[in-house]
Amino acid sequence: MRNAKYLVVGVSLVILTLVSGLLLVTSATRNTSPENRAQVGPLPERILGASNPFYGVQYVPIDELEIVKRLGAEVVLMEFQHDGPPESWLAYLDEAQAQGIQVIAWLWPEGWSWDGAEWQIDDQAKLFIQTVSGHPALFAIYSLHEPYWMGCFGCGYTTAEQQALYSAIKAITNVPIYSEVDSMAFWIEYGEETAFFADGVCDYCATWYYPFKVGGVYERDQVITQLAADLEVARERAPNSKIVWIMQSFEQTYAPYYLRMPNADEMRDLASIVYSTDVDGALWYPWYWDNDLYSDFLSNHPELYPVVREIYIRHVLGNLVYLPLVYRDFQASTILTTWDSIPW
Repeated sequence: MRNAKYLVVGVSLVILTLVSGLLLVTSATRNTSPENRAQVGPLPERILGASNPFYGVQYVPIDELEIVKRLGAEVVLMEFQHDGPPESWLAYLDEAQAQGIQVIAWLWPEGWSWDGAEWQIDDQAKLFIQTVSGHPALFAIYSLHEPYWMGCFGCGYTTAEQQALYSAIKAITNVPIYSEVDSMAFWIEYGEETAFFADGVCDYCATWYYPFKVGGVYERDQVITQLAADLEVARERAPNSKIVWIMQSFEQTYAPYYLRMPNADEMRDLASIVYSTDVDGALWYPWYWDNDLYSDFLSNHPELYPVVREIYIRHVLGNLVYLPLVYRDFQASTILTTWDSIPW
Protein backbone atom coordinates (compact mmCIF):
# COMPACT_ATOMS: atom_id res chain seq x y z
CA MET A 1 0.00 0.00 0.00
CA ARG A 2 2.84 2.37 0.87
CA ASN A 3 4.51 1.68 -2.49
CA ALA A 4 1.28 2.30 -4.33
CA LYS A 5 0.81 5.58 -2.48
CA TYR A 6 4.31 6.73 -3.43
CA LEU A 7 3.71 5.71 -7.04
CA VAL A 8 0.53 7.81 -7.22
CA VAL A 9 2.31 10.82 -5.71
CA GLY A 10 5.26 10.41 -8.09
CA VAL A 11 3.06 10.15 -11.18
CA SER A 12 1.10 13.19 -10.04
CA LEU A 13 4.27 15.24 -9.67
CA VAL A 14 5.45 14.25 -13.15
CA ILE A 15 2.11 15.21 -14.71
CA LEU A 16 2.11 18.51 -12.83
CA THR A 17 5.64 19.27 -14.04
CA LEU A 18 4.79 18.41 -17.63
CA VAL A 19 1.68 20.57 -17.64
CA SER A 20 3.58 23.51 -16.14
CA GLY A 21 6.11 23.18 -18.95
CA LEU A 22 3.64 23.89 -21.78
CA LEU A 23 3.93 27.35 -23.28
CA LEU A 24 4.74 29.57 -26.19
CA VAL A 25 8.37 30.33 -27.08
CA THR A 26 10.02 32.96 -29.26
CA SER A 27 9.96 33.03 -33.04
CA ALA A 28 12.83 32.06 -35.33
CA THR A 29 13.56 35.67 -36.32
CA ARG A 30 16.45 37.25 -34.44
CA ASN A 31 15.12 40.28 -32.57
CA THR A 32 16.77 41.27 -29.33
CA SER A 33 14.98 44.53 -28.69
CA PRO A 34 13.78 44.76 -25.06
CA GLU A 35 10.17 44.01 -25.91
CA ASN A 36 11.17 40.82 -27.75
CA ARG A 37 13.82 39.43 -25.40
CA ALA A 38 13.30 36.17 -23.59
CA GLN A 39 11.56 37.01 -20.34
CA VAL A 40 12.36 34.19 -17.96
CA GLY A 41 12.75 33.88 -14.23
CA PRO A 42 16.09 33.87 -12.45
CA LEU A 43 18.19 30.74 -12.14
CA PRO A 44 20.08 29.71 -9.00
CA GLU A 45 23.48 31.34 -8.58
CA ARG A 46 26.44 28.96 -8.31
CA ILE A 47 29.99 29.28 -7.13
CA LEU A 48 32.22 28.04 -9.96
CA GLY A 49 34.83 25.59 -8.78
CA ALA A 50 36.49 22.23 -9.25
CA SER A 51 33.26 20.30 -8.74
CA ASN A 52 31.11 22.68 -10.79
CA PRO A 53 31.76 22.61 -14.55
CA PHE A 54 30.77 25.97 -15.96
CA TYR A 55 28.45 26.78 -18.86
CA GLY A 56 28.68 29.64 -21.28
CA VAL A 57 28.85 31.14 -24.76
CA GLN A 58 31.36 32.99 -26.90
CA TYR A 59 31.06 36.45 -28.50
CA VAL A 60 28.19 38.18 -26.74
CA PRO A 61 27.61 41.91 -27.38
CA ILE A 62 27.33 43.98 -24.24
CA ASP A 63 23.61 44.63 -24.71
CA GLU A 64 22.88 40.89 -24.95
CA LEU A 65 24.61 39.80 -21.76
CA GLU A 66 21.27 39.95 -19.98
CA ILE A 67 19.78 37.51 -22.48
CA VAL A 68 22.50 34.87 -22.20
CA LYS A 69 22.47 35.14 -18.43
CA ARG A 70 18.78 34.25 -18.43
CA LEU A 71 19.61 31.26 -20.60
CA GLY A 72 22.09 29.95 -18.05
CA ALA A 73 25.41 31.40 -19.21
CA GLU A 74 27.88 31.71 -16.35
CA VAL A 75 30.93 32.55 -18.48
CA VAL A 76 31.28 34.41 -21.77
CA LEU A 77 34.29 34.86 -24.02
CA MET A 78 34.61 38.23 -25.74
CA GLU A 79 37.11 40.21 -27.77
CA PHE A 80 38.42 43.50 -26.40
CA GLN A 81 39.91 45.95 -28.87
CA HIS A 82 43.65 46.48 -28.53
CA ASP A 83 43.25 50.19 -29.35
CA GLY A 84 40.29 50.60 -27.03
CA PRO A 85 40.60 52.85 -24.00
CA PRO A 86 40.50 51.15 -20.58
CA GLU A 87 37.03 52.63 -20.06
CA SER A 88 35.66 50.50 -22.90
CA TRP A 89 37.23 47.35 -21.46
CA LEU A 90 35.85 48.08 -18.01
CA ALA A 91 32.38 48.93 -19.33
CA TYR A 92 31.96 45.38 -20.64
CA LEU A 93 33.24 43.85 -17.42
CA ASP A 94 31.00 46.12 -15.35
CA GLU A 95 27.92 45.01 -17.28
CA ALA A 96 28.96 41.36 -17.00
CA GLN A 97 29.35 41.79 -13.25
CA ALA A 98 25.90 43.38 -13.06
CA GLN A 99 24.48 40.31 -14.80
CA GLY A 100 26.42 37.82 -12.66
CA ILE A 101 28.61 36.66 -15.56
CA GLN A 102 32.36 36.08 -15.65
CA VAL A 103 34.42 36.95 -18.73
CA ILE A 104 37.27 35.38 -20.67
CA ALA A 105 38.84 38.55 -22.08
CA TRP A 106 40.60 38.30 -25.43
CA LEU A 107 42.67 41.33 -26.39
CA TRP A 108 42.62 41.60 -30.17
CA PRO A 109 45.06 41.98 -31.79
CA GLU A 110 46.76 40.24 -28.93
CA GLY A 111 49.67 42.56 -28.29
CA TRP A 112 52.31 39.90 -27.75
CA SER A 113 54.63 38.21 -30.22
CA TRP A 114 57.48 35.71 -30.18
CA ASP A 115 60.77 37.16 -31.44
CA GLY A 116 62.56 33.82 -31.64
CA ALA A 117 64.01 34.06 -28.16
CA GLU A 118 61.35 35.56 -25.90
CA TRP A 119 57.88 37.08 -25.87
CA GLN A 120 57.52 40.78 -26.53
CA ILE A 121 54.44 42.25 -24.85
CA ASP A 122 53.59 45.79 -25.94
CA ASP A 123 52.62 48.58 -23.54
CA GLN A 124 48.94 48.51 -24.50
CA ALA A 125 48.75 44.79 -23.79
CA LYS A 126 50.42 45.33 -20.43
CA LEU A 127 47.88 48.06 -19.67
CA PHE A 128 45.07 45.70 -20.66
CA ILE A 129 46.32 42.92 -18.39
CA GLN A 130 46.74 45.32 -15.47
CA THR A 131 43.36 46.96 -16.05
CA VAL A 132 41.17 43.87 -16.30
CA SER A 133 43.01 41.57 -13.91
CA GLY A 134 41.59 43.10 -10.76
CA HIS A 135 37.99 43.21 -11.97
CA PRO A 136 35.64 40.78 -10.16
CA ALA A 137 34.00 39.77 -13.46
CA LEU A 138 37.25 38.54 -15.02
CA PHE A 139 37.40 34.77 -15.41
CA ALA A 140 40.64 34.56 -17.42
CA ILE A 141 42.76 36.32 -20.03
CA TYR A 142 42.89 34.69 -23.45
CA SER A 143 46.49 34.01 -24.45
CA LEU A 144 46.64 32.15 -27.78
CA HIS A 145 44.36 30.76 -30.49
CA GLU A 146 45.33 27.36 -31.91
CA PRO A 147 48.95 27.86 -30.79
CA TYR A 148 50.28 24.58 -32.18
CA TRP A 149 48.84 25.49 -35.57
CA MET A 150 49.01 29.27 -36.16
CA GLY A 151 47.83 28.94 -39.75
CA CYS A 152 49.78 25.93 -40.98
CA PHE A 153 51.53 22.77 -39.87
CA GLY A 154 54.93 23.73 -38.57
CA CYS A 155 53.94 27.37 -38.02
CA GLY A 156 52.86 27.05 -34.41
CA TYR A 157 54.55 27.50 -31.08
CA THR A 158 56.20 24.73 -29.12
CA THR A 159 54.95 23.82 -25.68
CA ALA A 160 58.00 25.51 -24.17
CA GLU A 161 57.25 28.73 -26.06
CA GLN A 162 53.65 28.67 -24.86
CA GLN A 163 54.84 28.12 -21.30
CA ALA A 164 57.11 31.14 -21.69
CA LEU A 165 54.11 33.32 -22.63
CA TYR A 166 52.14 31.93 -19.69
CA SER A 167 54.99 32.95 -17.37
CA ALA A 168 55.42 36.36 -19.03
CA ILE A 169 51.74 37.27 -18.56
CA LYS A 170 51.72 36.07 -14.97
CA ALA A 171 54.84 38.12 -14.29
CA ILE A 172 52.72 41.22 -15.01
CA THR A 173 49.92 40.04 -12.75
CA ASN A 174 48.94 36.60 -11.51
CA VAL A 175 45.79 36.12 -13.55
CA PRO A 176 44.15 32.91 -14.87
CA ILE A 177 45.06 32.18 -18.49
CA TYR A 178 42.84 30.60 -21.15
CA SER A 179 44.13 29.16 -24.43
CA GLU A 180 42.30 27.47 -27.30
CA VAL A 181 44.83 24.68 -27.68
CA ASP A 182 42.78 22.42 -29.99
CA SER A 183 43.03 18.64 -29.67
CA MET A 184 45.77 17.74 -27.21
CA ALA A 185 45.57 14.11 -28.32
CA PHE A 186 46.20 15.08 -31.94
CA TRP A 187 49.12 17.39 -31.26
CA ILE A 188 51.08 15.04 -29.01
CA GLU A 189 51.06 12.56 -31.90
CA TYR A 190 51.89 15.12 -34.58
CA GLY A 191 55.56 15.73 -33.91
CA GLU A 192 58.37 16.10 -31.41
CA GLU A 193 57.92 19.83 -30.84
CA THR A 194 54.21 19.48 -30.04
CA ALA A 195 54.44 16.17 -28.20
CA PHE A 196 54.86 17.56 -24.73
CA PHE A 197 51.62 19.24 -23.77
CA ALA A 198 51.92 20.02 -20.08
CA ASP A 199 50.93 22.28 -17.22
CA GLY A 200 52.04 25.87 -17.49
CA VAL A 201 50.50 26.41 -20.93
CA CYS A 202 47.05 27.47 -19.74
CA ASP A 203 44.93 27.35 -16.62
CA TYR A 204 41.89 26.78 -18.84
CA CYS A 205 42.73 24.82 -21.99
CA ALA A 206 40.08 24.51 -24.70
CA THR A 207 39.57 21.79 -27.27
CA TRP A 208 36.76 20.94 -29.67
CA TYR A 209 35.35 18.90 -32.52
CA TYR A 210 32.69 20.36 -34.81
CA PRO A 211 30.37 17.45 -35.67
CA PHE A 212 27.43 19.05 -37.47
CA LYS A 213 28.04 18.81 -41.21
CA VAL A 214 25.85 19.74 -44.17
CA GLY A 215 23.49 17.06 -45.38
CA GLY A 216 22.24 16.31 -41.88
CA VAL A 217 25.47 14.60 -40.82
CA TYR A 218 26.17 14.42 -37.09
CA GLU A 219 29.58 12.91 -36.34
CA ARG A 220 28.62 11.89 -32.83
CA ASP A 221 31.14 9.07 -32.46
CA GLN A 222 34.01 11.39 -33.36
CA VAL A 223 32.99 13.77 -30.58
CA ILE A 224 32.97 10.94 -28.05
CA THR A 225 36.32 9.60 -29.23
CA GLN A 226 38.16 12.92 -29.34
CA LEU A 227 36.72 14.20 -26.08
CA ALA A 228 37.81 11.05 -24.28
CA ALA A 229 41.27 11.14 -25.86
CA ASP A 230 41.85 14.82 -25.08
CA LEU A 231 40.74 14.39 -21.48
CA GLU A 232 43.03 11.40 -21.04
CA VAL A 233 46.04 13.30 -22.38
CA ALA A 234 45.26 16.42 -20.39
CA ARG A 235 44.65 14.64 -17.08
CA GLU A 236 47.90 12.70 -17.46
CA ARG A 237 50.18 15.48 -18.75
CA ALA A 238 48.59 18.63 -17.32
CA PRO A 239 46.81 17.56 -14.13
CA ASN A 240 46.64 21.12 -12.79
CA SER A 241 44.98 22.52 -15.92
CA LYS A 242 41.23 22.70 -16.45
CA ILE A 243 39.75 21.45 -19.73
CA VAL A 244 37.06 23.31 -21.64
CA TRP A 245 35.04 21.88 -24.54
CA ILE A 246 33.72 24.18 -27.26
CA MET A 247 30.30 23.20 -28.63
CA GLN A 248 29.38 24.08 -32.21
CA SER A 249 26.50 26.51 -32.73
CA PHE A 250 27.27 27.97 -36.16
CA GLU A 251 27.04 27.36 -39.88
CA GLN A 252 30.01 27.68 -42.23
CA THR A 253 29.09 26.30 -45.62
CA TYR A 254 32.17 26.71 -47.78
CA ALA A 255 35.24 24.57 -48.45
CA PRO A 256 36.76 22.89 -46.62
CA TYR A 257 34.31 23.09 -43.71
CA TYR A 258 30.67 22.61 -44.80
CA LEU A 259 29.33 22.91 -41.28
CA ARG A 260 25.72 23.57 -40.31
CA MET A 261 23.70 24.74 -37.33
CA PRO A 262 22.57 21.93 -35.01
CA ASN A 263 18.91 21.43 -34.24
CA ALA A 264 17.43 21.30 -30.74
CA ASP A 265 17.78 17.55 -30.25
CA GLU A 266 21.37 17.59 -31.51
CA MET A 267 22.26 20.39 -29.09
CA ARG A 268 20.75 18.39 -26.22
CA ASP A 269 22.64 15.29 -27.25
CA LEU A 270 25.98 17.06 -27.68
CA ALA A 271 25.69 18.71 -24.29
CA SER A 272 24.73 15.41 -22.65
CA ILE A 273 27.90 13.82 -24.05
CA VAL A 274 30.11 16.69 -22.90
CA TYR A 275 28.69 17.02 -19.40
CA SER A 276 28.72 13.27 -18.81
CA THR A 277 32.54 13.53 -18.73
CA ASP A 278 34.74 15.35 -16.24
CA VAL A 279 35.23 18.49 -18.33
CA ASP A 280 35.64 21.65 -16.32
CA GLY A 281 33.35 23.70 -18.53
CA ALA A 282 31.85 24.13 -21.97
CA LEU A 283 31.07 27.08 -24.24
CA TRP A 284 28.66 27.35 -27.17
CA TYR A 285 30.51 28.89 -30.11
CA PRO A 286 29.43 31.46 -31.07
CA TRP A 287 26.44 33.40 -29.83
CA TYR A 288 27.00 36.17 -32.39
CA TRP A 289 29.41 37.00 -35.21
CA ASP A 290 29.95 40.34 -36.93
CA ASN A 291 31.42 39.36 -40.29
CA ASP A 292 30.88 36.76 -43.02
CA LEU A 293 33.04 34.01 -41.48
CA TYR A 294 29.85 32.27 -40.33
CA SER A 295 26.58 32.37 -42.21
CA ASP A 296 24.51 31.49 -39.15
CA PHE A 297 24.93 31.40 -35.37
CA LEU A 298 23.03 30.85 -32.15
CA SER A 299 21.58 34.29 -31.51
CA ASN A 300 19.73 34.07 -34.85
CA HIS A 301 17.60 31.27 -33.39
CA PRO A 302 15.35 32.36 -30.53
CA GLU A 303 13.49 29.05 -30.91
CA LEU A 304 16.66 27.43 -29.52
CA TYR A 305 16.95 29.73 -26.50
CA PRO A 306 14.80 27.47 -24.29
CA VAL A 307 17.04 24.56 -25.28
CA VAL A 308 20.15 26.44 -24.17
CA ARG A 309 18.48 27.10 -20.83
CA GLU A 310 17.18 23.54 -20.53
CA ILE A 311 20.69 22.15 -21.04
CA TYR A 312 21.99 24.34 -18.24
CA ILE A 313 19.30 23.16 -15.86
CA ARG A 314 19.43 19.50 -16.81
CA HIS A 315 23.12 18.89 -17.36
CA VAL A 316 24.90 21.62 -15.43
CA LEU A 317 22.65 22.14 -12.45
CA GLY A 318 21.56 18.51 -12.76
CA ASN A 319 18.21 19.32 -11.23
CA LEU A 320 14.95 18.30 -12.91
CA VAL A 321 12.98 20.38 -10.41
CA TYR A 322 13.89 23.48 -12.42
CA LEU A 323 12.89 22.11 -15.83
CA PRO A 324 9.48 23.86 -15.88
CA LEU A 325 11.39 27.16 -15.72
CA VAL A 326 12.85 26.38 -19.14
CA TYR A 327 9.56 27.02 -20.90
CA ARG A 328 7.97 29.53 -18.54
CA ASP A 329 7.55 33.19 -19.45
CA PHE A 330 9.17 33.28 -22.88
CA GLN A 331 7.26 35.93 -24.80
CA ALA A 332 4.53 34.66 -27.07
CA SER A 333 5.13 33.95 -30.69
CA THR A 334 4.51 31.14 -33.14
CA ILE A 335 5.96 27.92 -31.79
CA LEU A 336 3.87 25.91 -29.35
CA THR A 337 5.67 23.42 -27.15
CA THR A 338 3.89 20.09 -27.47
CA TRP A 339 3.87 17.03 -25.25
CA ASP A 340 6.37 15.34 -27.54
CA SER A 341 8.88 18.17 -27.22
CA ILE A 342 8.94 18.30 -23.43
CA PRO A 343 12.51 17.19 -22.56
CA TRP A 344 12.08 13.95 -20.62
